[in-house]
Amino acid sequence: MSAESLSYLLIYGDSMKSNRMQANVRYLTNFVDEVLSYIFFPLEGEPTQWMDIRPHLTNAKAVSVIKDMRSRLAGWWGYKDMGQVLVERIKEARLENGKIDLVCYQLVSSLPHHIMQTLTKGFPNAEFKNLTLAYDRVQIVHSPEYSSNS
Repeated sequence: MSAESLSYLLIYGDSMKSNRMQANVRYLTNFVDEVLSYIFFPLEGEPTQWMDIRPHLTNAKAVSVIKDMRSRLAGWWGYKDMGQVLVERIKEARLENGKIDLVCYQLVSSLPHHIMQTLTKGFPNAEFKNLTLAYDRVQIVHSPEYSSNS
């Protein structure tokens, strides 16, 4: 990330078909929600992961390597505006630098439309860049430990 001058990544995973759109989330966190996940992953500081199914939050906190694990549910019957939640988290980290780097899925080059609208409204001068392919390339390179065991 530092070599590419990235301040943070917004990583999105969705259940789509057999959780295939969750590979990027699983690679980074070790936890996959059955519905969807968002991750705010800064170069410096603590990352945050949001998951969908509140009853699974205890398990998610035990399994994920990201310790700041949150549910996207608001109260008992509603969902938070995930776009607004991401805007607030970016501002909390003081990273409103005008560049938002996304990691989605090879077949889906963006976050959901309503999330993108909220991010665009929250950061009207932001430049959005899709880094999904670059992120996927990182996963292709196995560690020396893996290579010596195969």
